Amino acid sequence: MLVVRHLCVGILILNLALPLLGQSTRWEAGMLAGVLNNVGDLVEPDWGSAANLQAATGPFIRFMGKAHYDLRFHFLYSKIIADDLQSNANSWRRMRGFKAETNLMEFGLQGAWRPFDLLAHPGKVSPYLFGGIGLIFFDPKADFSRNKLEGLIKQAEFDAKQHIPSWKIVTLAGFGADTQIKQRWRVGLEFGLRKTNTDYLDGVSLAGNPNKNDWYGMALAYASYSWAATDTDGDGIADERDECRLVPGVASLGGCPDADNDGVADAADACPLLPGIMTLQGCPDTDKDGIADPNDECPTEAGEAARKGCPFIDADLDGVEDSLDECPNVKGAVELNGCPMVDSDSDGIYDHKDRCPTEFGLDIFDGCPDTDGDGIPNSKDACPTQFGIFANKGCPEEIIADEEAIEINRQFLTFNEKSATIERFSLLDRIVGFMQRNPTYKLLIEGFAGAEEKTELANEQLSRNRVLACRRYLERQGIEPARIQYKGHGSRFMLQEQSPEEKSFNRRVEFKLQLVD
Repeated sequence: MLVVRHLCVGILILNLALPLLGQSTRWEAGMLAGVLNNVGDLVEPDWGSAANLQAATGPFIRFMGKAHYDLRFHFLYSKIIADDLQSNANSWRRMRGFKAETNLMEFGLQGAWRPFDLLAHPGKVSPYLFGGIGLIFFDPKADFSRNKLEGLIKQAEFDAKQHIPSWKIVTLAGFGADTQIKQRWRVGLEFGLRKTNTDYLDGVSLAGNPNKNDWYGMALAYASYSWAATDTDGDGIADERDECRLVPGVASLGGCPDADNDGVADAADACPLLPGIMTLQGCPDTDKDGIADPNDECPTEAGEAARKGCPFIDADLDGVEDSLDECPNVKGAVELNGCPMVDSDSDGIYDHKDRCPTEFGLDIFDGCPDTDGDGIPNSKDACPTQFGIFANKGCPEEIIADEEAIEINRQFLTFNEKSATIERFSLLDRIVGFMQRNPTYKLLIEGFAGAEEKTELANEQLSRNRVLACRRYLERQGIEPARIQYKGHGSRFMLQEQSPEEKSFNRRVEFKLQLVD
């Protein structure tokens, strides 16, 4: 009846534990077998001695949790046997002569932590640490009849009269390791200690060592069988049929995951987060042109593979595709990349490449002008009408007044035949600038003529008119009349040679800048 009562208590504990474990499909049953050794009032801690070892055995049910955890309920039956006469201790124990025998049943609930997730790897050893709580049922029978020590008679009588409870709660702790040898079979070995809260596990306390409770340990081997197939990733597909046992998946793909639900397993899906089609390795094709969106430069417009998924678009109908057409909105020529043959400023540079399409310019400056010819385009020339140098932002190099005056004095202004009209003003403008910067200088203007008129008097008047035209221009630019002197020489100094250059030289005006004393 005692055994039946204990089994009923064990079943009750199991029924209480099941709801805590959820509806896991990874559970198994097996058998434990090994040895028990105890340390108490009749036994010294001596694991090297086999005198007190007793067989221990019983069934268990284990629920394999996710990755690193499992929970086990077990029932174990064993005995505790101790005898002072068989002890290796001193003669005092042999004089005491106590012996005890206890039937022991343990119902235990223990949780295990596996630092390495090796449960789903057949042949790999998975170590673990465990701890838990147990309920033991015991009926100690102590024999004090062989005692020869008068000092222990009263203590022995006290222990013999004690009403010892038939059950106690114990705590469990230990370590172990197991391995999966097939999909449903597992074998292992574990070592654990049981700490009790009683000193009467062997029926002796006051006559022994009342200051320390009894405890026992077990070394157990076990084998288990999973009657529900192992499902490591919890996806409802048994590991033996699951091609991806460590990752939850779908049955149609052999247990492998399909994050975008497109029917292509993630491992083979080039676009695992975007629903696609199988022929494109799981990638989408929005425009249905047979080119996967990641490789399609125009994913919303159907196109050709040769154009990287883009269609042939020619908005201006000039035969040049818009993506290559430099003028996509204006019909043009193929040889000009779709731009029209228009050169508004007639500088030989077509407008689509001409940065200054309305100004005659040079090819080296993308069609923009360089008025003063100093190699610096007007857009970057601080003095666009004066020949200058790059270091001075296109303006002339600054020189001392005497040197500049000498340079100006070497130049002259020519006129057309019988004309006193000024055609070019750059030299006059330079003289204006010099006299404005150098107020101590005066100017002498001398005019010359060739045999242009019929009389010498007429030629002299023509040379004077040329001088006066220059003088009037300078005065209009702000040069004081008092700083300007002039002479007209007519044809008195005319060159006799009659080449075109000599004739042009005869029709000149010379300028002499002089420092006032």
